[in-house]
Amino acid sequence: MACATRPCLRRESGASIEGSIVLITGANRGIGKALVDAFLKHGAKKIYAAVRDITRYRAFSNEENDETIIPVYIDLSKPDSIAAAAELSQDVTIVINNAGVLSKTSALDGNAVEALKSDMDVNVYGLMAMAQAYAPILKTNVARGSKTAFVQLNSVASFGPAFRCSGKDFATYSATKAAAYSITRALAQELAPHDVRVLSVHPGPVRTEMLPERLHALAEAPSAVAEEVIRALADGTPLHVFPDPHSKQLATIMRPFLTKVVEGGDVYNQGK
Repeated sequence: MACATRPCLRRESGASIEGSIVLITGANRGIGKALVDAFLKHGAKKIYAAVRDITRYRAFSNEENDETIIPVYIDLSKPDSIAAAAELSQDVTIVINNAGVLSKTSALDGNAVEALKSDMDVNVYGLMAMAQAYAPILKTNVARGSKTAFVQLNSVASFGPAFRCSGKDFATYSATKAAAYSITRALAQELAPHDVRVLSVHPGPVRTEMLPERLHALAEAPSAVAEEVIRALADGTPLHVFPDPHSKQLATIMRPFLTKVVEGGDVYNQGK
């Protein structure tokens, strides 16, 4: 398919982390919690910590009295919660959609279809609802002089089993992350003319509650992933972020295609 009119996703001047106003979904644990800590360390002005249970978050958060952190309710499977949170966070300049679910399901399992539907609700439809709610806000804040970004936490599984990124037990999860990556690429093309940057982050194994215990010894710390997201925002990375040693190995295979075609806008001509 030829896409000659696509804008190129070039490296731009980075967003200033100091003084930024950030919203992070899934902020109560794992990479989300690490992102909250990293943005605090790097001088964010305000952080909307989006969680499904605000009362529980306040009870267990060390920052419950910090006026910089504002807990908000978002459940990615409930579009109304996203719309309500957007009304409360009109000043946001960086949106990080980190929350997701992982069903360890083979394509031949009896519950595979239901697992896929459940994962799609959060990992794909939730992403689309977040983009629809926050793209207008980010565009408005660009017009007001802010540099803005929409960051989606995808996965090395987005690229499928051809790169050994998804085993049979992660079939439904990998399918949703591949779909989320496709939506993220489309968002990057759609928002580029409005000067809203989009980042697609592709971690490998990360030591979170979602990762099976047997893989923890091979996994990266959530804080390392968060720091790479900060770096990518600050240095103007065009789209793809590979934040850990495992994903960087994948990048050595993928990068020529991603740079030339996905980011660079080269046209693929069938039959030539």
